[in-house]
Amino acid sequence: MSFESPTFYRLDTQALTEAIQKIKEQPVEVSTSKNKVFATYEVKQDTSIFFTIPYDKGWSAYQDGKKLEIKQAQTGFMKVDVPKGKGTITLSFIPNGFVIGAACSLTALLLFGIYNHRRNLSKTEKD
Repeated sequence: MSFESPTFYRLDTQALTEAIQKIKEQPVEVSTSKNKVFATYEVKQDTSIFFTIPYDKGWSAYQDGKKLEIKQAQTGFMKVDVPKGKGTITLSFIPNGFVIGAACSLTALLLFGIYNHRRNLSKTEKD
C-alpha cells in the first residue's frame, strides 16, 4: 500500500441490491445437528450452492443417498453443484486423520489389554 498514489473505491448499491434480490428469489434453508449441515433448497435452474464454511477435505456432501462433489470456492469456502428443482443436501464432517487416529487408539488399547492380561496370568502362576 502506498500513500503516493491513493486509490478510491465505491460501492455499486444498485448491483448490490440486484444481487440480494436474486438470492432472495431462491432461498436456502440451513440447519445443523452435531457434525452435519442440512441445506434445503428450491432452484429454477442447475446452479451451485455456496457455503461460507471453510473448505476441508473432511467434508462430504450427499443428496438422497448420492454423494456429491464439493468444490473449493472463493479461495477457501465450499460450493456444491445442484440440479434444478427441490432438494436437501446433507454435509457431514469427519476430521482428517480421525479414522486413522481411532484405529491406532483401539489397537493400542487392545495391545495394552493383552499385555495386562498376560502380566496378571504370570503373576498368578508365580504365586
